[in-house]
Formats: sequence, C-alpha cells, structure tokens
Amino acid sequence: MSDKNTDNIQKLLEAWQAVWRTRCCPPVEALSMDPDSDSLKRHMELCPWCRQAVRSGSFRSAASVAEKLKALAQNTTVPTPAPGMIFFLNPALGTWGRDGRYVTPPTVLILSEPDRDELTVAQVSGAYVFNGPGDIPLGSGLQGFAESWNTYRIHCGDLLMLSANAGDASAEAVTHAMAEVVDKARPEPGSVTWFYQELERETGRFISDRSCNLSKAANSPLHIQSENIKHHLENAGFNFAASIPANASPETILLMSDPPEELLPLAAAGGGSENKVDLSAIVFHLADGNIREIVTMPVTISFSEQANGLYRITGRLAAPLPETMQGAELQWLVRIDTADGLQQPVPGMSGSSGMMFWAAFNLPASGTVRPGDIKIRISALEPL
Repeated sequence: MSDKNTDNIQKLLEAWQAVWRTRCCPPVEALSMDPDSDSLKRHMELCPWCRQAVRSGSFRSAASVAEKLKALAQNTTVPTPAPGMIFFLNPALGTWGRDGRYVTPPTVLILSEPDRDELTVAQVSGAYVFNGPGDIPLGSGLQGFAESWNTYRIHCGDLLMLSANAGDASAEAVTHAMAEVVDKARPEPGSVTWFYQELERETGRFISDRSCNLSKAANSPLHIQSENIKHHLENAGFNFAASIPANASPETILLMSDPPEELLPLAAAGGGSENKVDLSAIVFHLADGNIREIVTMPVTISFSEQANGLYRITGRLAAPLPETMQGAELQWLVRIDTADGLQQPVPGMSGSSGMMFWAAFNLPASGTVRPGDIKIRISALEPL
C-alpha cells in the first residue's frame, strides 16, 4: 500500500499505532514495577495507551499475553522445530530497549533445521496494510505473513510453544524471496511504511542478539565474563555502541566496541605489492579470564565476490602473531556494517582455521562493500 495515496494515510497511521503497541508496550506486570525506573518513566511519556491503563487501573486485573503463553506452555510439549513451523518465543526474552520502548518477542517462522542449538527464522506480522515485496503469506488458512527481509538466528531453547505449521512450502518461499528482495527498493525514508520496517528489523535484531547472547554468556568459549571484558576494554579506552543489548556475550561486546585512536588501523598498503594489506583486525589476547594484550594486525583478502545476492570473502592474517600469542587458538568474528546494523554471515557459510577465515553475507546487488564496512575481531585464546 502506497504512502502517497492520501486515502490510505489514515489506515497506515492506525496500523502503525497498532504495531507500535504490539512491539513496544511492556507486559502489564511491568506497569506496576518501580515507578522510578527510567525506562518506564520514558515509556509513560511516550505512550498514551499505557498512561490511560495506569490512570484507570485496568492493567491490575488484566493478564498479559506473556502470562497466558507461559501458562499454556506449561502443559505443552515443545516439538522438534522444523522448517515451516510457527513458534511463540519465550516472553523472558522481552526487556527494555532504547528510548523507553519495551522489546516484545515476536512470533517467528522456522526456516532451517537446528545448527548447534540455533536456527534461522523469519519474523511474522499480521499488519496486512504494510504487506509488500518480500512479504510471504503463511498459507494453509493461517493469518499473517513472513518477512523475508527480516530473518535472523534464534537459540532453540527460546522456542516457547508451537503456534501453527505453515508447511515446508512457506519456508521455501521465504528462503527463495530472501535472495530476491534484497534488490527491491525500500520504502521512501521517512514514510510510515519505512518506519514500520525499521521497527520490525530493530525488534528482530534485538531479540536475536538477546536470544543467542543469553545462551552463550554463561559459558562463553572465550572463558571470560561479559562484565570482566567490558571493564578491561573501558580501561583500554574503547567506546561501546549505545545499542549493545543487555546481557551481551563477550563476543558481542568485542564486535560492538570501537577501539581508541592509537589502535585504529593504518592506511592499507598498496602500490601493487604482492603482499597488499586490504583490511585490519583487532586481536585480543585472552588468558585466565583477562585481556592480556590488544594489537592491530593486517589482513590480506585472497578472494571476494558479489553475485546472486551474496557477498563472499576469504582472507588471512598478513603477518605472524606476536611472540606473546604464539600457540594461542584463534577465533574470528567477521561482520559487515550496514545501514541495518552489524550483519552476521549466512548460517553455515562462515568459519576459520588458524590464520585464515571465510564468510558469506546477504547483500543486494546494488550495494557495495568498502574496506571500512568489514569489521574483524580475533580472540587469541590461551589453552586452558
């Protein structure tokens, strides 16, 4: 539906308000929490619906959707997830986000089989007025559509309860659309439809980060606690992204922190040298639960290609590790910085071996990847 048709503007605004309430209003129990909570106070300033609920006291006798789901889930066995299934997510993933908005876990369509306790999902919406390119009807008489432009990873343990089964065909249609919709023009920035899609993507990114990070934080392969690593990085002069999720894993903290100027990479070498340096990586030497050393290392790209909606890249460290890190195990974190935030590699299409890494990212053919868009962090782990 076009924003430019004035006959539709009112419908779009009403639908946008309904989506905002669904995605951003807290469960009723949060309305009776500490009134001095900065997040709650900010939300009450923004939200006329929650202000009315508090004034009338109606929220006190209401049961939240989260409570109802938890009660139903107690008597329900969670089936093994498979492509085409639609799941409610664990309400515990919900928490306060930025700007006084409560991030409510959405319903999701399973797109892949589980891989190391995680799987790929597409966010599900019922806001038909915003249906557009890349929105796939669920079919089988089900209400709503799956957003092929809004897919991400979820930890299997956060699948609370089966909602419905749209079948393999729906999952395949979404997967097929994922490769095509990246080339479709996005809504005009500033339009109601644009705000809708931005909110949907932001919800997905937040819930994905929270789901995957909560599962990793307690037993991170980096053998260092999130609070500890953040403390070390703060002392080293690192700055942290304002959007870093609560309970972020050590891996996420490394990715969403920017190094001080003295650690920023020097200009890449050029001039036709065989050993041309294309990128740089920040290497963290981790041992005994602490960061022993942080250095910048050059990275040479041996292969890169952009085709069929994918950007693929392979590279390796262009210099030996410092003597202090010899024998350490290297874990690579590679992301592309896009307008939608840090993009993870396509599931199953990334990895590393010693000094070398490879990764593939969903990217529109019209997009370009600049060296500064590729963020590389390497953890050099001392054997336990």
